[in-house]
Formats: sequence, structure tokens, C-alpha cells
Amino acid sequence: KARDILERTPVVSRNAMEVLIPQSDRQGCRLVAIMHSMAYLMHPGAWRSCWIRFGYDPRTDEDAYKYQILDMRRKSTKETAGRIRVSRRGGGANILKQSVQEKEDAVPKNAIEAQRYIFDETAAAQDMGGVFQLCHIEIPIIKDLINYASGRRKRPCYESGWLQPSLVKLIQIKLREVKRVCSEGSSETPDSLDINYEELDKAILADRKIDEAELEAEAMLREREVGSVIGQATQEGRERLRANVDKFMQNLGTLENRETDDDANDDGVDFDDFDIYGEESDADSQSDAADDD
Repeated sequence: KARDILERTPVVSRNAMEVLIPQSDRQGCRLVAIMHSMAYLMHPGAWRSCWIRFGYDPRTDEDAYKYQILDMRRKSTKETAGRIRVSRRGGGANILKQSVQEKEDAVPKNAIEAQRYIFDETAAAQDMGGVFQLCHIEIPIIKDLINYASGRRKRPCYESGWLQPSLVKLIQIKLREVKRVCSEGSSETPDSLDINYEELDKAILADRKIDEAELEAEAMLREREVGSVIGQATQEGRERLRANVDKFMQNLGTLENRETDDDANDDGVDFDDFDIYGEESDADSQSDAADDD
């Protein structure tokens, strides 16, 4: 079942997998023991806390923006700020404790406790909190923002993945408005919320300028690094050449010294001690003349 899920969707949040493969289907096995044989976890970044199928990298696939997560966890509502002065007459402390307990009991469950991974109008009406993937958000006005082509990046970044930061920020703002509209039971609907695309385009343009400046800075840094590597290689080549020349000159000096020593030794040699082939000595000439006589 886990393999079938990953074949359909290469990136699945941990919350979604917990719901899709409940404890009753695991025969007592932990989900992490099952998933580690077929997927890996990306802890930081836009796909954090998601199971990613082996062989798939969302950072190299532009369509992976829909698998990114959106953190909609609710802040704690517990009374923690300062000391509260309560009169103990007439059971005031018990009344305060009861009111705080009622407030905590009224807090909606988060997505894990509610076993939900789809964020729709029902979840918005319950003020559902949690970590949801963009592909699991079923509110039309939010889906239009998610699929807004002008809000894509040329390369993913750590914080917002394949989407521009200004687009992700607007999605979070509009989701809070959707929660407010759905939970208050007003006559408004999520589709009636206004989105100023002109202002959004201006913010996206500013994000793109920042991206271009970062790319240009990185290109200059790479050129500088390449230049320094080439310069280092050239310097190393020069040093090797200089060492070879020094070695050659040293060897040449040794040979010259050896020839000089040989010449010095030749000064004390009596060449009369050597017979030269093809020439006769005086003694040989006299003996030959006597024989002729």
C-alpha cells in the first residue's frame, strides 16, 4: 500500500501517510520501519517532514511545488502571561479554573489528532491547525494562488521552494481569512475574498530582482574561484618548471666539473707510453732497416 501511494505521489507528508496507512493496517509495525525501505525524509526546507520516494528529488522538478508543505499550526492558547489576581471569596478561583478548562476544551484539534490531511472548508470551519501539503488544500481561491504561474521561481530556495516568498506569504494570509469566514458563520464565502493580483505581481517582481542579484553574485564568486584555481595551477606549473631548470643546471654543472677534472688529469700523462696505431716508433724503424740490410 505504501509503494502504491508513492508511485502515485512521490512526496507525501508524514501526517498524510499516518492517515492513509492507519495503525490497524500495519500489523503492529511502526510507519517509519515500513517507509525507510522505500523513501527518505527531508527534514529542513519546503518539503520538510515529508516522505520522498527513492530516486526522486523535488529540488530538480519544477512541478514539485504542489508537494510543498504549508505550516498552519495554531499557537498555544493557554493562559501563561503574568499572574492573575483572583478573589477567593465565593469560589472565585474555582470559577476561573473552570473557565480556563472550558476554553482549552473548546480548542479545535490539530490535523494529527483529527486524522485529517485534506484542508477544506470543513477543516477551516473547525479552525484546523497542522502541516498540510499544497496539493491537499481544497479551497478554490487558495488553489488559484498555488497554481499562479507568475509566482514560480527559476530555482528552488530553502524557505519557499519553487514559489516566490511573497506568494507563499499571501497564501498564508488568505488562509487565515478563509478560517475566519468559515468559523464565524458569516454570509461571506471563501470565494468572495478579494485578491489584488496587481500588488502581488509587484511583490513577485521585487522577489525576482533579489533572485537575479543573488544569481549574479554567485556567478561572480564562481568566476573568482575558477580564476584563483587557474592562477594557483599556473603558479604550481611555474614552480615545477623552475625546479626542473634548477635540476638541469645542477646536472650540467656537475658534468662541466667532471670534464674539467679530466683535463687536469691529462696534463701529467706521457703520450710516449702509448703506441699509436698506424705509426712506427724510431726503434721499430731501425730494426726494420737492419733486417733489410
